[in-house]
Amino acid sequence: MKITDKNTWLQIWNRLVSSFATDEEEARLGQLFNTLMVISLGIVSAIILIFTLMFSFGIAGSLDFWVSVSFPVLSVFLSLFCWYESRRGRTQQMIRLYVWTNLAGISLAIFTFDGPRSPAWELYIWTITIAGTLIKPSYALQMMGWISAYFVTLFSLQALGIYTPPFILTTAGREFAFITFGLTMIISTVGLLTYLNMTSLQNAIRDLRSAKLKLQEYHVELERQIEERTRDLVEERNLLRALVDHLPDVIFVKDINGKYLLVNAPGVQELNLQTTSENIGKSDSHFFPEKTAQEHKLTDAQIIKTGQSILNQEVQMQTNDGTLHWFLFSKIPVKGGDGKVSRIVGIYRDIQTYKEATAELQRHRDQLDKMVQARTAELTAANAHLENEIAERKRIEASLRKSEELYRRLVETSPDVIVLTDSQGKITMCNDQTLLLVGAGSPQNVIGKYVHEWLSPDDHPRLQEHIQQAIREGQARGLVYEIVLAEGRRIPIEINCSVIQSAENQNVSLLIAIRNITERKKAEEKLTFAALHDALTGLPNRTLLLDRLEHAILHASHRGKNFAMLFLDLDRFKLVNDSYGHAAGDELLIQFARRLEGNLSASDTIARMGGDEFVVILDDLRNQSDSIFIAQRILNAYQSPFSISGRDIHISVSIGIVNHNFLQKQTAAGFLRDADIALYKAKAEGKNRYVVFHSNLRLEPLAYLELENELQKALRKRELQLFYQPILDLTTSDIVGMEALLRWNHPVRGILSATEFISLAEETGLVIPIGEWVIAEACRQLQVWRRIRPAYENLNLHANVSARQLIDSGLIHAIKNALRDNGIPPSHLKLEITESVFIKNLDMVSHSLSVLKDLGIGIGIDDFGTGYSAFSYLHHLPLEFIKIDRSFVSHINLEERSNAVIRTLIQVANDLHLSLTAEGIETEAQRAMLIKEGCRYGQGFLFARPLPAEEMEDYLKKIAAEANERKKLDIHSRPRP
Repeated sequence: MKITDKNTWLQIWNRLVSSFATDEEEARLGQLFNTLMVISLGIVSAIILIFTLMFSFGIAGSLDFWVSVSFPVLSVFLSLFCWYESRRGRTQQMIRLYVWTNLAGISLAIFTFDGPRSPAWELYIWTITIAGTLIKPSYALQMMGWISAYFVTLFSLQALGIYTPPFILTTAGREFAFITFGLTMIISTVGLLTYLNMTSLQNAIRDLRSAKLKLQEYHVELERQIEERTRDLVEERNLLRALVDHLPDVIFVKDINGKYLLVNAPGVQELNLQTTSENIGKSDSHFFPEKTAQEHKLTDAQIIKTGQSILNQEVQMQTNDGTLHWFLFSKIPVKGGDGKVSRIVGIYRDIQTYKEATAELQRHRDQLDKMVQARTAELTAANAHLENEIAERKRIEASLRKSEELYRRLVETSPDVIVLTDSQGKITMCNDQTLLLVGAGSPQNVIGKYVHEWLSPDDHPRLQEHIQQAIREGQARGLVYEIVLAEGRRIPIEINCSVIQSAENQNVSLLIAIRNITERKKAEEKLTFAALHDALTGLPNRTLLLDRLEHAILHASHRGKNFAMLFLDLDRFKLVNDSYGHAAGDELLIQFARRLEGNLSASDTIARMGGDEFVVILDDLRNQSDSIFIAQRILNAYQSPFSISGRDIHISVSIGIVNHNFLQKQTAAGFLRDADIALYKAKAEGKNRYVVFHSNLRLEPLAYLELENELQKALRKRELQLFYQPILDLTTSDIVGMEALLRWNHPVRGILSATEFISLAEETGLVIPIGEWVIAEACRQLQVWRRIRPAYENLNLHANVSARQLIDSGLIHAIKNALRDNGIPPSHLKLEITESVFIKNLDMVSHSLSVLKDLGIGIGIDDFGTGYSAFSYLHHLPLEFIKIDRSFVSHINLEERSNAVIRTLIQVANDLHLSLTAEGIETEAQRAMLIKEGCRYGQGFLFARPLPAEEMEDYLKKIAAEANERKKLDIHSRPRP
């Protein structure tokens, strides 16, 4: 290569320019741009100069204009160059700063058009030069070239004499300056182009390295993606294989020659293979009987020929174990790239169980159809029955209308007064009986008035309270008042109120039934008298005696009056009874009472305690010696004989006397005890005498204290025993209950009844543990009988409780435990309480009775009729039954008064809806009379005496045997058809 060769330098120039460019097109454009930029500068400058000369600005003016205009044109080329550089990735921000700085300088030069030596031009030249240097050295070289071109042009024009600059240079100076600026222009232009091309070469090398790094990173990323995709494909294949292996169906793939390429796990199990690899390359003949294998080949051939799938076909095939199974199979062709079948995918499902279940379901459906038909028949019958019921209801409605008419007539013809009132008692309707009772001529004289107008003003608030009670509770029954008639006569009535609610549930009416109870009051008065008096002698009984004795004690304490009590007992009365009979004994007691009344004043109280015992209370004595005088007079009165049934009977009497002591607080029970001690002393001293009680006599009955100690020991030693007496249905003789009666098997005195020690137990508090033992033991024994004989499962248990027990808080708990432990329903336990318990302790025992009633336990009155004022309490007590005392039953058919008392008691029980039991039945005549009067239940010696549990079991067996024998006789005595 020759240095002087023009082509050599041209090649070097082209290689240099092209090597700085990123590609051939960019190198060509860069060379063209740099060349045109320099040529364009000269052309534009010449055009501007010619333009100025044409308009005759003069030489100096034209040059100044050219200088001022050429630099803005230069700035335009500078901006284009910056734009070109920005496209090649150069420092765009600095180029923008350079451009704006250049534009600011050009604008300043335009507005200060003073020529090239003006301060504006100097400021502009130095500004763009410094700014270009700050951006890049190439910009400074370029600016130096342009400035040199500027001054070369000026000096050329000066040499020609066309333009004279403000400063004057010599000729040598101008030549030096011209050469200097020309060389500077050439050097700056060559340096600029060289710098630009070197920079392009460096940028190209950097771009190549960056591209190589990016290519390497892309290669690594591509390998990573290929690896991940390969792993994902393996996982998807394994997942697909796992899904296929865990499907319950047999799935396989065969080629068109019938060779197995894949069989899933259920298929391996179905073909009895050890591993999946065993089936590869084998055909159906290796796994199935010949017939089944041939069927598979036919279906495979059909699919290969038609290219269509066989879906969900049911076939029965023989399995490899020789059994026939139903299968549901599908075969799908898989086509290759040439569109022909290359694979067959098969799916088999064993539906043998499904077929069997379907057959079983069909069998059940057949059964269900039969049941539906049967049910349809039943519904048809039920529909017919319903139609019959509708007809029956229509008949009932007609009957109800008749009944309504009947009830209306009953109200009209009822012997009771029936009125309908509002909530305040104002009468809105009445029956005819109302008019008769109050003496009203027509209903208009009654309607609009108030019921309380018929009563005493004192009863108005009480009646209003009862009306409000009826409104709250729905009814109020057994309300006793007196109607005051116009003539002043009073009639006792009983009012029963019932609430009638309107359909809208807003207005309340009261149906009030008023009954004239004059006859019942008379009967109650008779019963009250009978309850307080001895049925045989007509004297006050023990209940009335205790009441009068308490009044005498209270009266004497307040007024300081003396009184005394005599306790009388007939000597050898039992001998008279045994010798002449009970009738003679009763007659003797009556005459004894009449003679005793004849020897005492009317203010004295004479009472029969029972049997042959009498008590006399002497009131208002002057001194205590008066009681002795009266006792002696009584002894003298019985010296003469009694005439009984034509016989003279001599009887004497022993008397115990107790005088009231002001220094000691005495009670009625204490009086009786002390009088009994004195009587016992008189008997012991030979009878037919009196003994006055004194404190020393209490030392004699040590047996009383010993009895207390022995009773405590008896409870510990289990000497107490229960006897049982059956309660029967008087009509059928069926046993419906057992009464538990307490006895004391005393080691010395033998069997003692409860009357001999129960009062002592109440005084000492021993009645509480004794009572709990009685309830528990009786419940236990009842459960034994219920278990032995199922017929006695409905047997009721009767037990007596005292006031002391009812007040005790532990009674309820003890009863609950006894019933629970023995499995006895509460409704089968009946508790009997004497009238005196209710009368003296009503407030204290009412709560306990209510609780017992709520538990379902039956409550009844024992010895009914022997107390007093019992009828006023019957409406307020939760009673279920009452027992007629044996004193009334024993005189049935002996005297009419006793029969009347029995009838009244039965009527009272029926009116109060109470069950009634008679005690002390000893004869068939008594039983017949009780049945006739409506008494259903009874007990007594006629049926059985009180017996221990063991003997009672024998009695029950005997009763059961007799009942069976009667049934047999009834069967044999029936006439044959």
